[in-house]
Amino acid sequence: MVGYQSDRREDGLEGKASPIREAWRYSKFLVYTSQAHMTGIKPSPCNLHDLKSQCEKVHESTALWPLAWVESKLVWLLMVKNKKEYKVIRKEGCEHYSILVEMFDGTLASGMMGHSSTRASFLNEDRQVGSEDFCMVILKLKGAPSETDGGDGDHFNGPLKFGTSVDGRRGKSPFERRSTPRLVAFDNFAIVGLTVNFVTYFMTVMHWDLATASSGVTSFMGTGYMLAVIGAFLADAYIGRSRISIISCCLYFMGLVLFTVQAHFPSLKPEPCNIFIETCEEVKGGNAAFLYTSMYLVATGMAGLKAGLPPHGADQFDENDPEEASQMSSFFNWFLLSICIGGSFSLTFAVWIQDNVGWDWGFAVACVAILLGTAIFVAGYPVYRFHVIQKTNPMTEIIQVYVACLRNRNLELPENPKDLHEIEQDKESGTGTEVEFQPHRDMYRCLDKAAIRIRGSTEQNPSPWKLCRVTQVEHAKTILAMLPIFASSIIMSTCLAQLQTFSVQQGTTMDTHIGSFKIPAASLPIIPVGFLVIIVPIYDRLIVPFIRKFTGHPTGITHLQRIGVGLVLACISMVIGALVEVKRKNVAKRYGMLDAIPIQQPLPISCFWLAFQFFIFGIADMFTYVGLLEFFYSEAPKQLKSIASSFLWCSLALGYFLNTLLVELVNAATKKFTTTGGWLGGNNLNRNHLNLFYWLLAFLCFINFFNYLFWASRYKYKQQS
Repeated sequence: MVGYQSDRREDGLEGKASPIREAWRYSKFLVYTSQAHMTGIKPSPCNLHDLKSQCEKVHESTALWPLAWVESKLVWLLMVKNKKEYKVIRKEGCEHYSILVEMFDGTLASGMMGHSSTRASFLNEDRQVGSEDFCMVILKLKGAPSETDGGDGDHFNGPLKFGTSVDGRRGKSPFERRSTPRLVAFDNFAIVGLTVNFVTYFMTVMHWDLATASSGVTSFMGTGYMLAVIGAFLADAYIGRSRISIISCCLYFMGLVLFTVQAHFPSLKPEPCNIFIETCEEVKGGNAAFLYTSMYLVATGMAGLKAGLPPHGADQFDENDPEEASQMSSFFNWFLLSICIGGSFSLTFAVWIQDNVGWDWGFAVACVAILLGTAIFVAGYPVYRFHVIQKTNPMTEIIQVYVACLRNRNLELPENPKDLHEIEQDKESGTGTEVEFQPHRDMYRCLDKAAIRIRGSTEQNPSPWKLCRVTQVEHAKTILAMLPIFASSIIMSTCLAQLQTFSVQQGTTMDTHIGSFKIPAASLPIIPVGFLVIIVPIYDRLIVPFIRKFTGHPTGITHLQRIGVGLVLACISMVIGALVEVKRKNVAKRYGMLDAIPIQQPLPISCFWLAFQFFIFGIADMFTYVGLLEFFYSEAPKQLKSIASSFLWCSLALGYFLNTLLVELVNAATKKFTTTGGWLGGNNLNRNHLNLFYWLLAFLCFINFFNYLFWASRYKYKQQS
């Protein structure tokens, strides 16, 4: 609610449904403003225990309380959607027409309604209309619908914001919270099948060697995820999370159309050639430019969706309401489930089309998928809650803290944190502007110097580059404390890159048959994805409530504990990957098939040996990436939630780039000691040393986990308002 700080515990409504609690808070606001404007008395919010008793106190000096009481009941009924009762109460309230007219003098109209621009016309017209029309004027000023203006009396469409991070709520619809996961599903249907098969596409169609194709895929994915940070900044500050998602869908679609065109017309790609047995000419010139344009249009579109969709979906929940906060945690689990469902169809249907019908048809199906996802997302637009765009740079306040801290570096910190600068909460509540307040935390105390009041200063409004609020400093602390957690997740993204590149190529050398049915190697990631489709609902509906009984935490375990579990599992996955690769190469040696051509001459070992590493990493995904999304979103300041959420995508980007760098460094360092030009050199997996690369990643994961423990154990969660 605007300008009003409510104590939920004193409401006696903690844990109750959000509409009731919000209506109750609004009712108290009616009394609060009426007392302030009519009697000059400004009561403390913590003393507002009972609405009716407060209304009666106001009645001692004014005849206001009947209106406050009627309006309170109306708002409550609007919020809980009791249409029948709402009409009865509205009629009852309008019967007291004479009392209502008496109470609406100029002061009260401006105080109660907050619509000073309409006050004069309202006061001039109120005595000229009937009681029913008069009641409609009151409700219209409050923002409630009526039969006379086309509303059905069942939705609250007014200008009130109830203290959430959204700029309005236009009723209720299944689209409000479901369209985001649906677009995510179509997005992943479009991209997952491409990314797992891109190495094959680049090698067999564009004639890149294995290392170049692998690096091309990781660079493409890394760019897409890195651009998500820029997209998040634009979404938070200027464009909006829903708009940037729609714009990104358009870019995404354009890129996929270009991929389809290039795959269809022979003149836009090299002549057909078997790269495994011949020296082939790779794509170059204008055709290469066409390919890169397609790739990075898709990457840009993917970036915008990653930046806008998760925080937009989370915006549909009030994180300060206990019930909706737990629903928001479930939303991130179902967000992952949507990714998995889209990925499942992509890894089966889309990959089959690419391998058996043609690459052009595979890209065309992806075009249709993203088009359908966009249509569903746009269809939900009328009922979304929207993030309030401030038209300012949200990072400026963070930078101001560091500048002010640097300027005040020679000042001594006060012993009592209460001596640090903060605006008065009661004073600010009357401005009509929603202001966030965060209590001081005893961490990164050096940043507290930005909030030191300089003794003897005569400046009434000092520059924010010299003096910052405690809340502003706490926001800077939060972002700073997030960075080590963010950095600790990068190596896991490097491991993920292996499963999308080298592990898929391992599958092309193995037997992919189940009886008479042949599974495309690129469909192997269906194993962890399919498992997640089953385990995510079980985890959300059964495991979390069970763990919650012991921990008392709404999400079962904390965000950081969830991330830690995933990091351990990622390390185990790499160990299993190394062991499976040793077994695969031993089979190749035993049967004299070290130089066998992939796909055409598969090794006599089932590709399902790779299922173990995919399976373990799939569970790691569920813990770490969902935990990171929840952590970054819930801990970030309100105006930085998209940027903070994009830290996940940024860590994925850096992980992909690190993979590219590691491949180059490892090949350069081992070039002199191998016949293939490095551990990962050449196009023959049977001759190189992928198993040693997996062991290297497992070692890096092991070291990274202890680094994560160091920082996670020192992190202090921010106090939710």
